Amino acid sequence: MKLIVNNIYIFSLKEKKAFHAKLEDGINFITSCKENGNKRGKSIIMKSIYSTLGADCIYESSWDFQNKTTILDVNIDEKKLYFIRANNYFKIVDSQFKEIISTNHRTELSEKLKEIFDFHIELPNRNNELEITPPAYMYLLNYVDQVGLNCTSFSSFKNLGQYTNYRKYALLSHFGIFNQDYYELDRKQKEISDLIANNQTEVKTMEKLLEKLNIELSGNDYPLNLDSLNKEVELTKSEYEAIVKNLNNTKNQIIKFENSKLELESLLEELKKDIKDNDNNFKKYDDERCPYCHSHVTPFEFSYKYYDKNDDYLFISQSMMAQMTELKRNIQIQEEKYKNYINDMDNYNKKIQSLNSNINDVLKHKGYIEMRNKLNNELYDFKQKNIDLEKELKEIQKKIKEYNKLKKEIDDEYYKLMSESREKLQLQEIDLNNLKKIDSTFEITGSTRPISTIAWYLTLLKIKNKFNSNSIKFPIVFDSPNNAELDNENIARIFKYILNNVNSDSQIIISTIEFQRELYPEFDIKNIITLNNEPYKLLNEDDYIKNIELYKKIMDM
Repeated sequence: MKLIVNNIYIFSLKEKKAFHAKLEDGINFITSCKENGNKRGKSIIMKSIYSTLGADCIYESSWDFQNKTTILDVNIDEKKLYFIRANNYFKIVDSQFKEIISTNHRTELSEKLKEIFDFHIELPNRNNELEITPPAYMYLLNYVDQVGLNCTSFSSFKNLGQYTNYRKYALLSHFGIFNQDYYELDRKQKEISDLIANNQTEVKTMEKLLEKLNIELSGNDYPLNLDSLNKEVELTKSEYEAIVKNLNNTKNQIIKFENSKLELESLLEELKKDIKDNDNNFKKYDDERCPYCHSHVTPFEFSYKYYDKNDDYLFISQSMMAQMTELKRNIQIQEEKYKNYINDMDNYNKKIQSLNSNINDVLKHKGYIEMRNKLNNELYDFKQKNIDLEKELKEIQKKIKEYNKLKKEIDDEYYKLMSESREKLQLQEIDLNNLKKIDSTFEITGSTRPISTIAWYLTLLKIKNKFNSNSIKFPIVFDSPNNAELDNENIARIFKYILNNVNSDSQIIISTIEFQRELYPEFDIKNIITLNNEPYKLLNEDDYIKNIELYKKIMDM
């Protein structure tokens, strides 16, 4: 597939001026006289080609790009299309002016161009997901702006930095290597390698844990059955209840006896008081009246009454003393029992603590064993997973190896071609070590910088034609490649080098000052466009009048 630009139109609808140039399949030169040659508009024409196809070129601020409209009349093989661009608006129509697409969105344009060109570039975005790029990335190898002659840097289009490290992947895409399959393989290789590394870290961690658990378990043996220990704990509950019951009963008995003792002590105190009162009353007897009832009594009657009452007091006192002794004895017995029951409770608590300790030890031991078993299972799973991942990785690496083999062939071809150009063009400033890989870079300054850049672009195009020959061939557009103070002999040398090394199957459009056809008799130069307009006056009214109808047809006006 091949794209040929048949005609280019540049309109300023505001000024009612335009420019039209007819191009041919093959070699085209756009030139102007030497005097004020850089002000005639050659670069505007060159930029407008890929700008109309969807790229963002670098215009001078004096060029009012926003108010310009450009049209390309192209053939893609036998199919005729018209491309139009007005600022950020794009439209494509067929030969009958039937609309194919009309859009302000570059992504929509890229999707449509993918269908038309059967070619596109996909690059990983900042989320590491492949996406179709704006059109400029398709044209990287085919356009060199005179301000973009920067050795191995793609400097002719704006906004290329939206993709990080795009250069390597974009080149591999042009050479037919970097595609969805390769990207998925490369992504899976990294993903699986990371998984294997993470799993290995997990394996090491688990092996250390297992080592510690085995050391812990090796010094302890707990054959006790946890169920029997739990049953023993249940059985001790009745023992505990009996001890608590005995403690409560004994405490109640002590309280009961203590209360009886207090009552008895109170009665004894009263009895002692009565005996004392009786003695005092006896002393007060005056042989006539009774000290108790104040009646008249004989000495005999009084003595009888006194001694009789005293005998009662003594008898009662003796009985109460006997009761007191018994109470004290019972209290002492109950207190001894209470102490014994307290000891029983202490022993019970020790027994429970021992049982609980055994249960905790068994649980701990059991927990260690369960943890060890779980870790062993997980360790097995991780190791098995790594075995499966390593098998999958080997299959991926086998497929990537085929791509890498092709990449090695490309690197070798690149080194061979660039080394030959280095010798032929006497570009010894280029270090051979910087030519070993397709994505390597070199930087030189001075008058050889433009030709070294052109040599690099031509090398890339040769590699693309060799390794991806079925992809669409876009026009090769070089804007003033002799951008240096050179004499006619050296200018001719550069152009002969370009024409000898450019792919003859592609349309070639080159701009320069004062092109002399007679210096290139061996080349079939199809078309020379000489700009004779005044400086900064590329557009004119005649071209506007002649071509405005085409604009109206395309815009369906």
